[in-house]
Amino acid sequence: MVSIMSSLSRISVEDLPTKDFLITEDKKIIDAIKTLNKNKKIVYVVSKDDFKLCGSITDGDIRRSLLGGFDVKSSVCEAMQATPKFLNKVTSDKECIDYINKHQVSSLPILDKKGRIVELVFKINNFENKESIDNNIERSALIMAGGMGKRLMPLTKNCPKPMLLINNKPMLEIIINNLKKYGYNKIFISVNYLANHIKDYFKDGSILDVEITYVEENKPLGTAGCLYHLRNKVNGPLLVMNGDIITSVNFEGLISFHLKQRSDATMVVRPHEVQSDFGVVSTHDLDIIGFEEKPVYVSYINTGIYMLNPGIFNYLDGSRKDMPNLFLDMKKDRLRTIAYPMHEDWKDIGNKEEYNSIKDEKF
Repeated sequence: MVSIMSSLSRISVEDLPTKDFLITEDKKIIDAIKTLNKNKKIVYVVSKDDFKLCGSITDGDIRRSLLGGFDVKSSVCEAMQATPKFLNKVTSDKECIDYINKHQVSSLPILDKKGRIVELVFKINNFENKESIDNNIERSALIMAGGMGKRLMPLTKNCPKPMLLINNKPMLEIIINNLKKYGYNKIFISVNYLANHIKDYFKDGSILDVEITYVEENKPLGTAGCLYHLRNKVNGPLLVMNGDIITSVNFEGLISFHLKQRSDATMVVRPHEVQSDFGVVSTHDLDIIGFEEKPVYVSYINTGIYMLNPGIFNYLDGSRKDMPNLFLDMKKDRLRTIAYPMHEDWKDIGNKEEYNSIKDEKF
């Protein structure tokens, strides 16, 4: 039974939704990520045999574990908080609210005498996952939409890639609507190839209740070069993303991470797995010390999403520059350049196969 009283949502373990919040200790971090993507809030880790509470995992715990050197194949226990808050008896709504407020948590497991979860309690506003937008920080975003989309020809012969339809809606419109959810109402769009198709459709942005300013690229300036045209036009961290990306990344979490880490430039990265076609032999000198059958190697790839402070304009002069070079130039001057590991859905629509796999999906 699910009850909603006194600003609480209470879910008993017998109810179906509970499975979206629990994971057993023998699982991997990737399994916790999948569960977090369902409930958007928290995962509780329980023992495999008797479902006793072992720990809890939030989005922040996942990102910290990835930054700490673990990968998505690591044990879920490497990412969890081993001492989560809980109550060990079923109690009133008021007592739950008082405990939640006192310890500043958004959810609470109720345990039986053996330490097993019998109920999950959530504050309603957190359970519904309402976004918290800080209105004191200007939310500006630049969407890179000037590329020719050569790998998508002939689809892009008369249509710029960001205007390709996904479920009868331009990809660029999906991106803008997603940014709007996080308070990004000041949108810059860099245009070049078939620019009028974009400008004629969105105009000044009022049809989407945003303010759109176009950045004209008379010649290709790379993934960072066109930022030069935004000098003196932004007053806070600038979100930059490619115009061919469909993602559910939490942009509120990204800007909070960027500010908390006192970063000058943050690059969103994503784990990428490559499986070897062969068994790998480990050796020491001539001695064989182990075998691994077709191991999976995990690296991080650039997702084409960035959070950049206005200080970047000191490194731009209107000439061509790509984003990796901008990061390297800043790093040479000992500015803080960091990675934000994402685990949310992400699609880079770079070729016809990728486009065909997503063109009928709803967003």
